[in-house]
Order: sequence, then structure tokens, then C-alpha cells
Amino acid sequence: MSRGPATGEEGADGGTGRDGTGQDMEPRVMPNGWSRFLLLQVLCSASHATPATGAGLLHPPSDVSVDSVNMKHRLTWRPPEVSCATVSYSVQFQGEFELRILNGSWEEVQACQRIGACVCDLSDHLASDSDYELRVRAECGGAVSRWARPAMPFNRKQTRLAPPALSIHTTGSSAQVHFPDLPPALHLFLTHWQRGDELRASTVWVSVEERPFLLSQLQEGATYCLRAQIQLPGSNRSASSDTHCFSIAGACRCASPWFTAHYCVF
Repeated sequence: MSRGPATGEEGADGGTGRDGTGQDMEPRVMPNGWSRFLLLQVLCSASHATPATGAGLLHPPSDVSVDSVNMKHRLTWRPPEVSCATVSYSVQFQGEFELRILNGSWEEVQACQRIGACVCDLSDHLASDSDYELRVRAECGGAVSRWARPAMPFNRKQTRLAPPALSIHTTGSSAQVHFPDLPPALHLFLTHWQRGDELRASTVWVSVEERPFLLSQLQEGATYCLRAQIQLPGSNRSASSDTHCFSIAGACRCASPWFTAHYCVF
């Protein structure tokens, strides 16, 4: 059976590997040095393209990582080297809900869309103990970079625990204990006692609704001390504050009955 004319896939030689003279053709191999030169030329052209024009590839942010302390989660990154004046960044996240229920969709962090800073607060968005994928990209003029991610998914159970901050405000025989910037996801315990009587210290769990916490019916002229402890739910990890002491003002003690209140000392 005779063969038909050569197809486009076979080439003009009919797939025989010979040229028009019938001689074998040698494969044309580009020298290694030349291949490397062309590759470097391509990379160099891409890196020197002006992102503001939309030409070339805008490099993504680098060193993307999560800094999480006491359930405060912040995504940080380093800016790419670009030749335009203003670079903005957008952040997205994907948790188990987005992955399984929303068919792998990504959610935008509304407060971190086209921002100029290299940090995004995710504390209100990572609301479960599942693993989260996070990503950020850069935009410069008409160019947008690829997404950049941390090396590993983030789980809020990885947060570092640091001693909680607190402040004390006294009024009469009461004291209010404030816990600034303490997320509700952490358990809070407060231990308090009268100075010199620590063996009779009392420890209470302070719910979110009880913050700031009120200590009432304190003895006038006495000094009280307290210490706060936070605990990560579902674990034995905790951190305690230093001991803070405060005094309750005593009643006016006048040296003589005819002295006015201006001469009373506390």
C-alpha cells in the first residue's frame, strides 16, 4: 500500500528524519552558553520592565508571615522592588468553611484592599481553630503581581501568649480592673488578695461581659494586690501578668475637731 502525502505533523520529510537530499539530518541543539544567555535576557527584561505601564511581571511581596500574639493576628510582608511611585496590596484568606462549603473560594479582607502598609490585621477574620491559607499580592499602576503566601497555613492555636496588660482605677472603696486589647477568645482569670495575706487569695474567672472587672467593698486604708492570667482554650498554655498593688484611701483623720477638711490627711 502506498503512503499518502506528508501531513503537517510529520513535516516535509514525511517523518523519515531526512532532508531533501535524502541524507540524515542532525538535531540542532542550542549551545548551553547561548541558552543561558537567552534565559538571562528574558529574566532581565522582566525585572526591568516598568510596572506602571502594565508591561512585564510585577514581583510579588516577599517574606510573607503571620505575627500572632494573644490572639491578635497580623499578616506582614516585605515590598517588592518596583520602579513606580506607589504600590498597594490586597489580602485574602481561605479557611475550612471557604474550602469545603464555599467550594474553595477566597474571602477578601475588606480593610486590607489596596492598602499602602505592609501589614494587615486578621484578628476578626480567623474566627475558628481551623487552618487558614493566607495570601497577598501587589499592584502598581496597571500591573498586578502573583499571590504570595506564608510558608505554612496558619492556625490561631499557634498564637504566642504574652503577659496580659492591665490597669487599675480606684473610686472610694471599689477598684475597676481594665484589660486593654484582650480578645474575648482567651480565658481570663484574676487572683486578688490583701497585702500580707496572700494565703487567702481569691481567684475568679472573668467573663467577657465582666470586663472591666469590679472589686467592691474593699477596706479603707488597706492595700490590695492582684495578678491576671490568660489561658488558651483547649490547652494548658497560659501567661501571667506581674503582681500589681494599689491602696484604698482611708477616711479623713483630723488632728483636732475644729480643723476643716482642707487640713485632713489620708
